[in-house]
Amino acid sequence: MLGFVCEPRFTILVNLEQTGDVLLAGCRKTTRNEIRRAEKEGVTCSDAVDTETFRSFFNIFAAVRKLPALRPEHLLSFGNDLPITCAQFEGHALAMHAYVMDKAVSRVRLLYSAIRTDDTVAGPVIGWANRFLHFQDMLHFQRLGLRHYDLGGYSKMTDDPALERISQFKASFGGSIVEEYDYLSWPLYLARGFLSRAAVVGRG
Repeated sequence: MLGFVCEPRFTILVNLEQTGDVLLAGCRKTTRNEIRRAEKEGVTCSDAVDTETFRSFFNIFAAVRKLPALRPEHLLSFGNDLPITCAQFEGHALAMHAYVMDKAVSRVRLLYSAIRTDDTVAGPVIGWANRFLHFQDMLHFQRLGLRHYDLGGYSKMTDDPALERISQFKASFGGSIVEEYDYLSWPLYLARGFLSRAAVVGRG
């Protein structure tokens, strides 16, 4: 496409046109067990989370993980196409997910994910809750009639241990690794490259 740069990227898509039992069976054994354990322990999920509650929760997580904080205007720019979900246990929010939803293509994509970072709840419960929330999100979006659950990217053949752990986590929910393409204008492509180099220099 003239004037644009084609940039490949990978992600994992889960087909939601399956029963809940089939979706669960498609998960790896450890993930299935943790989903069941979370439900047995009494973890509950909700899709009634406002953007400011999510932003506050995410920014605490981001500060610990040294990630950029979210600005209010960024989340508000998605309007009504930003569903947010939450897993709770004994009155504590343990995990939250924010998605961008496109009903025209029947697809929902994970945009941001955050977990509780303090020690008020045992660590294993947080992990179980996060997996349980992903599975419940799949069922929720299935009920809305969407066909594809996009786990928000996949780092294929990475040498970064952290990215590898994230990729393995995403792969544990089954689905298919697919290659897609972003078309970036030259100014945006060059700006992205400049910011990437600046980040490397900044870490030095």
